[in-house]
Amino acid sequence: MIYSMNLPYIGKGLWKLDIETIKWNPFKNWIRKLLLETEEKINNTENQETSKVEIWMRTKKEIMRIGKEESTN
Repeated sequence: MIYSMNLPYIGKGLWKLDIETIKWNPFKNWIRKLLLETEEKINNTENQETSKVEIWMRTKKEIMRIGKEESTN
């Protein structure tokens, strides 16, 4: 089910985080670091068994895990 044409399709359900969590500077710093590491891994996948899609899926799960953990604190 697509709720809006501007929402990215990422699989089951909507990918949501609280706006307070997204705006929280420590969260943004963690995610920025995680995304830079992910970009480096994706750019160096020629000799790895892990695909770019698998790397990105793990990163999305990690972002959600961190976001949920921080929103409960």
